[in-house]
Amino acid sequence: MSERPRSSALDRLKGLAMIMVFAGHTGVGLPTLAHLYFFHRTVPVLIFAFGMSVAYWTTRYERGALFAMTRDFYTARFPRIFRPWWLMLVVWWPAVIWLTDGKLFKPLFIVASFGGYLPYLLPSWFVTVIIALIAAAPLLAWIAQRFGWASVVVLTYAISAASFLNGADVLTWSRWLFRDSALDPLFYLAIFPGCYIGLVGAGMAVAQAKWMPSLRTALLLAVVYAAGVLGVLNYVPEGFEQPVAFRVLDSVLAVALLGMCNALKGDWSLTRGLQWCGRRSWALYLLHMPTFDIFTRLGMVPDEHGFLVRLGYCTVLVFGTSAAILLGDRVRSAWSPRAA
Repeated sequence: MSERPRSSALDRLKGLAMIMVFAGHTGVGLPTLAHLYFFHRTVPVLIFAFGMSVAYWTTRYERGALFAMTRDFYTARFPRIFRPWWLMLVVWWPAVIWLTDGKLFKPLFIVASFGGYLPYLLPSWFVTVIIALIAAAPLLAWIAQRFGWASVVVLTYAISAASFLNGADVLTWSRWLFRDSALDPLFYLAIFPGCYIGLVGAGMAVAQAKWMPSLRTALLLAVVYAAGVLGVLNYVPEGFEQPVAFRVLDSVLAVALLGMCNALKGDWSLTRGLQWCGRRSWALYLLHMPTFDIFTRLGMVPDEHGFLVRLGYCTVLVFGTSAAILLGDRVRSAWSPRAA
């Protein structure tokens, strides 16, 4: 199969996951199980998609070209990550300092936030994680080239399992390292990249195997995921054991959604909309964070209202951030010829 269909399906997967992230943060699924086990499992789907994109990107390199692959990957990825993140911080910090009457004016953490650590904005855990995973991605790609994709899956899931099973130690050392600055100690487990690296390995494996699940396979995997969730909730001990099982189920959910997105072919509005959201998923995520945070600080908490209000809030958030991105594109396009 050519790379173009795979890339289109991957864009649609990221777009769908991004919309589900919005739905999760605005409480659309409350109070059902879908809120915790679908909407709030879609950021791991984005990390799985990141693993697929890494595998597609590194196929251009010959086996053993670790230095060139690392140099080019970092040069391509880190500016795309940090520049919009820094722009978001320049807007968010003054706003939140003003809204909190200066209580969050902490110069040390303002500086740390530009490196990706921002415990006062809870959705920022994904930013911290993705920066670390970008740093590790070329090495994982090199291991896959040398030893095969199966070795990467085994290695990364072993790291994820060890990270969760030693979660108490991770929390202890992270609280010491970050001076216990997070509002919730579990934030440190959320930003520990080892907990998510298995998803990267799984995404790389699917891409390198050149496997695109059919719709029938996707529906079957969706049933497997639902049954797996019920099984984990009923038979796996609570604590750090359940997250290990859910990390495996996250990959099952990601592959199921990938197959469904692959089935969405043709020039439909839904197809084009998901692909656009997928290509702009990073910008959408960054824009929704300060918007959601500021609205919450102003007392506009969506999960305290009815379903229709939460759904409306989610819709406004999706279209509002999309409109802001389109406006930014127009301004940049108009400014570029003048700058030239």
